[in-house]
Amino acid sequence: MDMYEAVTGARMHAAYYRPGGVYRDLPDTMPQYQVVHRKSAADLRRMNENRQGSVLDFIEDFSKRFFGYVDDYETLLSDNRIWKQRTVGIGVITPERAKAMSFTGPMLRGSGVVWDMRKMQPYEVYDRLDFEIPVGRTGDTYDRYLVRIEEMRQSNRIIQQCVAWLRPTPAL
Repeated sequence: MDMYEAVTGARMHAAYYRPGGVYRDLPDTMPQYQVVHRKSAADLRRMNENRQGSVLDFIEDFSKRFFGYVDDYETLLSDNRIWKQRTVGIGVITPERAKAMSFTGPMLRGSGVVWDMRKMQPYEVYDRLDFEIPVGRTGDTYDRYLVRIEEMRQSNRIIQQCVAWLRPTPAL
């Protein structure tokens, strides 16, 4: 939300995308947290540590840390006995049923259907990006969860490639 707000000026419902492009280029600076009575100077320094550069710097810093966050989520859930009891074999949807119900995204891929519009009918720059399509095997809730976990990793790969592309690209 911090990145979105820094770029668009709003936390939700921003009119950033416009015909022909976007409302504006990425800002040169990342907004800093300001002094409030509940935070010490040391807390503010720590909170603003990765906000010293541009928004692109902030995005890059976050994307480097994000893989570790996803690993943490997996550590908490993937082998958790209670989580697996509530998701493995639950809500199984066959590939045929998923297509018949016009499922999309992780619901469709979690059922074992290899379909991602960004790969099958690329638009924008997706044909120039390297990422995998996560697909489930059994179509249950656990598979859909695993697809979502891998989608987070793949999305982060896309973000890192876009940051690398934007670095040398001058603003218009």
